[in-house]
Amino acid sequence: MEDKLKKEVADIIEDIFNSKKEDEMRKRTETALRDSASTIESLTSDLESVKAELEVASTELADVKGSIEELETQKAALEAEKEKLEETKELEVSTLKKELEEKADELANIKKDAQAKKRMEELNASGVVREDASSQEAKVREMTEEEFASYKEELESIKASILAELKVVSDKANEKASSEEKSEEELANKENDEVSTPPANIDPSQSVSAAMNLEVYPSEDIMAKYADLGKAMAEAMKNDK
Repeated sequence: MEDKLKKEVADIIEDIFNSKKEDEMRKRTETALRDSASTIESLTSDLESVKAELEVASTELADVKGSIEELETQKAALEAEKEKLEETKELEVSTLKKELEEKADELANIKKDAQAKKRMEELNASGVVREDASSQEAKVREMTEEEFASYKEELESIKASILAELKVVSDKANEKASSEEKSEEELANKENDEVSTPPANIDPSQSVSAAMNLEVYPSEDIMAKYADLGKAMAEAMKNDK
């Protein structure tokens, strides 16, 4: 009987302990559930904050993408405008270059015209202008300074040579006229003789002008030709005596 009582007491005590354990475990569970709910609520709040931040970031990213696209559009427009400006600039530079070349040619022609006028004045002062003065002016217009100096010197040399020879011819004619005046008899005899070649009536200015009317630069042969002209005339007059 005693053993049975002990057993019953033991069972009651065990039940009491088990009951206390269950209460404690229940309390722990409730506490854990409350803590879990609080944690879940906190995590949910954090998740909502993160979602909100993600939405803001997504909006900002969309704005950035829009800005990038706008900048790319502006960049393309600026590049197109730059290319157009470069083409316009090249065209303007080409036009200006052409105009400058035309102005340079025009200025060069003006200088040549002025130079040709000055050179013709020099030739006129030296008395070596040809009858075809316009052709001569066109020729000296294209000459260098050295070429013109040589051309002028040659013409002046020809003129001097012709004038010297014409003077010889004139002196011969004067001597002949003086001799004829001294002898009337010789003059009468001369009139009865066959008609001979009359003395050449030489106009020095015309002879010089003819000599200047050349189409090429005077050469030594041409100079010699006109130098011999006076000698030939003098010889012809000598044979008429």
